[in-house]
Amino acid sequence: MADMRVLSKLRDQYQDKADRYYESYQMDGRASAMRAYERNEAMADALTDAMAAQDTKEQLIALKAMVMELRPDDERGDLALEVKRLQKRVSEGRL
Repeated sequence: MADMRVLSKLRDQYQDKADRYYESYQMDGRASAMRAYERNEAMADALTDAMAAQDTKEQLIALKAMVMELRPDDERGDLALEVKRLQKRVSEGRL
């Protein structure tokens, strides 16, 4: 997936274009300006979603690593405690 800085820069560019087209539409009411605004706004939204997806992917990778570190054959009974700790972190939004 693309670098977050690249995605952010592209999103800002599309949002700037959308804003300019919206101002143009407000000035002269041309339907083509409104369509260009909608198109660029949709691209900016899609890039924002891609950035959020990348964050979610990184969090899921971290969670997978934590789950893989659990030892189900641990005889001391720490497995249930570790699972509860992971559940608490997830529910608090720390992961």
